Amino acid sequence: MKIIHIVVSILLVLIILLQPSKSADIGSMFGGGSSESLFGSSGAMPFLVKMTRLFGLIFVITSLFLGYTSVKSISGSVVEKSPIEVFEETSQPVEEPLEPSQEGE
Repeated sequence: MKIIHIVVSILLVLIILLQPSKSADIGSMFGGGSSESLFGSSGAMPFLVKMTRLFGLIFVITSLFLGYTSVKSISGSVVEKSPIEVFEETSQPVEEPLEPSQEGE
C-alpha cells in the first residue's frame, strides 16, 4: 500500500503541474497547442481535472488507510516499554554540605 501511495503522490503532482495556469506552465513545454488535439476538441482541461480528482481521492483514501494501520499496530505505551529503572524515594534526610574551611585566608 505504501508503494501505491508513493506512485499516486507522484502522479498527482505531475497532473497538477500539467494543468494550464495564468502564467507559463509545464504543459506549454510539451507543445501547448498540440495537447488540445491529443485530448479531444474540448482540450486537456476536463480530462486533467477528472484525473486530478481521481488521484486526489485515491491519495486521501491511501493516506487514511496508512494512518489507520499505523495506529492499529501500536499497542501499549512507549513509557511502559522504556528500560529506565524507577528509583524509590528514601525517607532519609539529605545531609547539608559542609562549609569550606577558612584555612587559605
